[in-house]
Amino acid sequence: MQVMKVGAALVVVFSLFNLFNAISREEPRVREIEPYVSWSGARSAIGERCALLAGSEKEWIDVWLRHQGVAGKWKGTYSTFYNPAGVPHVNFTECMVIAIFQGECTNSAGLALCAIEESGDGLRVRYENKSYQTLGPDGGGEKATPFVILVLPPSPGTVIVEEKVLHLKNSLPTWKEHARIERP
Repeated sequence: MQVMKVGAALVVVFSLFNLFNAISREEPRVREIEPYVSWSGARSAIGERCALLAGSEKEWIDVWLRHQGVAGKWKGTYSTFYNPAGVPHVNFTECMVIAIFQGECTNSAGLALCAIEESGDGLRVRYENKSYQTLGPDGGGEKATPFVILVLPPSPGTVIVEEKVLHLKNSLPTWKEHARIERP
């Protein structure tokens, strides 16, 4: 009888040990988050491929004015009271902004958000180009500078921005790194 009790105790201890090891080896938790607000379109004044993070009102105003193509128009400090360029208000104690610009291309209606994943070491933002085909002289392509701007909860760590790439029509997508933003 005593041997059975010791054997049962060993089984319980061994099971708890295995459970503890399994928990400690778990991958960091990944949680999907949704933006509070987003803007997307085919016409940005920022013509180069980049991703920008704004964590303050000053940084946000700079991004918005560049995006609108009016960055050099105001001398000195931009007036948020009169707000002549219509910069949307963002509460930076509760939010941050990530702006993704594709650069010059053709036949795009903007960038579509695929997923935002938050883990212990930062954010992974995935998007795809909303492209389409045209037909006409010289292919009929329409010039575009697509973008997506996301207002998100603040997140420490690195922000990795990835673009969806399809190699064949029905193939599985791969993700190509567009930018990596290190947070201070």
